[in-house]
Amino acid sequence: MTAQNQLFRATRDIDVEVLTSDNEQLFMSLLKDLNIHVVGGVMEVPPSEDFRIEEHRFELDAGFSNIRVYVPEIEMLACAKIFSTREKDLIDLKETTILDNCDKGKLLRMVEEYRGYHTYPENPDLNVHQLFHIFSEKRI
Repeated sequence: MTAQNQLFRATRDIDVEVLTSDNEQLFMSLLKDLNIHVVGGVMEVPPSEDFRIEEHRFELDAGFSNIRVYVPEIEMLACAKIFSTREKDLIDLKETTILDNCDKGKLLRMVEEYRGYHTYPENPDLNVHQLFHIFSEKRI
């Protein structure tokens, strides 16, 4: 999949974090009917409240009239993958341009902050422990 002339791994799922809704129960029911799963509780970091901060997201102009869709900034997406233990997230960090497109200083500040939020940052399976090796391999 290509976005902004960059290669990204396409997925078959849609990850949703509901920020606000006039009728959250109805909205959640509609998402369930469409087989769209809310990711709340799946990601430990970045914390969901950080997705509400304007500077960490941008709004997609997708032509919807009754819904606003936001996409996290690239550093937030990278942090979600960095603090994951999933192999496909590690592959994304290594093989796509996600890290190349991040502001490295900003990303490292966020990683340091989020490391303190994680319940078990010493987990050897967390992708964060391979971050500097990936930077070195990619010459970032």
